[in-house]
Amino acid sequence: MKRFALLLITAILSLNCMAQSNDEIIVLNLQQVEFSDTSITKALSSVIQNPPKNSMIPKHLTLDFYQSSLPVDQYFLFLSRFSPSKEDMHQFAYYAVIDDYIFIMPKIPSKYIRILSEKRKFKRDLLSFLHVGGSYYGIIRKKGFEHWQILFNGTIGE
Repeated sequence: MKRFALLLITAILSLNCMAQSNDEIIVLNLQQVEFSDTSITKALSSVIQNPPKNSMIPKHLTLDFYQSSLPVDQYFLFLSRFSPSKEDMHQFAYYAVIDDYIFIMPKIPSKYIRILSEKRKFKRDLLSFLHVGGSYYGIIRKKGFEHWQILFNGTIGE
């Protein structure tokens, strides 16, 4: 009888934990894009093919665009490991696939992309985005009419 009671309590607690963990499921509905500027694709492909020493580039990356406030027409792309919090999940709208890596993006200047008809649902457990080790970062820059160039490709921290 004691074993049955313990089994019942364990089952109830397990179901309760499973029900609570449903709040940790993230669903992203993203629109696929491709880059109209081929030098972006070449730069991102180069970053992927030349990973930092003794590390791996994760298969899901966040790609953020920033325009410099300097008078020179200058853009920066910041790459990082995709490990979002619940609070920033609403900002992601697009994704691109390059060499089997998925780049998830919040906003992109329309002159650099073509929006494709395909939409994709990303459903992941929030815990699956957690990682051990240093954070991955990459910085790519375009100044004026130059091609995109890699400024940094590496990990920071341990």
